[in-house]
Amino acid sequence: MKTIILNSIVYLFLILTATISSCSKVKDEQPGPIEEPVPDAVARVLADAYPNAKEISLETIEKDKEWEARFSQGEVQYYVTLNPSKILATHRLISETVPDSIKKFFEVIPILSPNKGVLSDFREILNPSASDRNYTAKFTVDQKDYLLTFRTYNQPADNYDVTVTSYYKFSYYELNDQISNYLLDKNYANVFARVIVLADNKKQYTTWTNHVNGETGDMVFDDQKKLIVSFRKVEAISTLAALPENIQNFIKNTGLQLSDQNYKFAENGVSGYHVFLLGITGIRGYRYALDFDLEGNVITSRLNIAIVGNRK
Repeated sequence: MKTIILNSIVYLFLILTATISSCSKVKDEQPGPIEEPVPDAVARVLADAYPNAKEISLETIEKDKEWEARFSQGEVQYYVTLNPSKILATHRLISETVPDSIKKFFEVIPILSPNKGVLSDFREILNPSASDRNYTAKFTVDQKDYLLTFRTYNQPADNYDVTVTSYYKFSYYELNDQISNYLLDKNYANVFARVIVLADNKKQYTTWTNHVNGETGDMVFDDQKKLIVSFRKVEAISTLAALPENIQNFIKNTGLQLSDQNYKFAENGVSGYHVFLLGITGIRGYRYALDFDLEGNVITSRLNIAIVGNRK
């Protein structure tokens, strides 16, 4: 019996020693002084997932809740976000520039601007559960930053399916408790929730939900977990003239056509417009979904570009 107890004590001591060692390793790899100490739990999560990580740089996203880390393991450069219990998202950093095969199609995106932009920060989003591979690149034009997300399904050369949004650093799927309580209180059933972390570390939350009355759609919440976009339709919009003038001008500048899926939304004191635009120009097909507030300011936007190299 004493032998069993002694072995157990030795085993626990070895585990504790290894844990302390892995935490110390992560902290020791920091390139210089850091503003806030790295919690042991966070260091342990990173060390367990990437035991051979080097040149680790950890920064706070949300105090005491979330961090981002850049590091190398072997020949690969990584960028991850994590909390004290798990890694939330992982990117493989490929290069500061994008391949010429991508650049030739996306240096100019006429829907956004007639000017040539700069493509940079080419990455792969690593998701073991995904059946396809996803890549991202930063696109800067007219002093605005966008994120291009490339979805590949073994497509032929020069065929792309790309989504363009306002720039964000990374995203992951997780439902915030405060938002969950709001949905339950308003008789919604949540299906999934997505968090995006913006360049300034503020967050935006999108939930795909259904209401007891049978309606389904996206709801968007800001960094303070306040509702900013709803799918609750109060008025269908079928003509350009039914929209405020500044939204009409925005749509005209894109060169796309208004679809039949537009409406004014209102819920809990929040109102705005949802518009969906379509168009085909040469080898490019466009689908552009936008949400505006009542003053005509863009709240969210999602431009899908399908490029088919053999399209005539």
